[in-house]
Amino acid sequence: MKRNNPVIGSDYPYTIAVEHTAEAIPPQQANPPAFLSMPNWTVDETADYLRCQAQTIRKAISQKGEYHGLKPRRFGRRWYFSAVDVRSMLEVA
Repeated sequence: MKRNNPVIGSDYPYTIAVEHTAEAIPPQQANPPAFLSMPNWTVDETADYLRCQAQTIRKAISQKGEYHGLKPRRFGRRWYFSAVDVRSMLEVA
């Protein structure tokens, strides 16, 4: 017997009927990360916002002193970016 689809057919022994329910899953409210309200972001927070690896930003800072035009400030051993600068960089791009 020749079938068009070799997997799905009436004589396929493992065909399962699935019942669909009419209930929809209610949408859940996503809480924004807490760092979005802060004026300055760490390298990790900036990487989360830009959806890249933090190490990529650290490497660019060590080689060029900036990351795509964003110049960080250093406090102690940490680098901080201005949240306004990061947001405006994305709006321009």
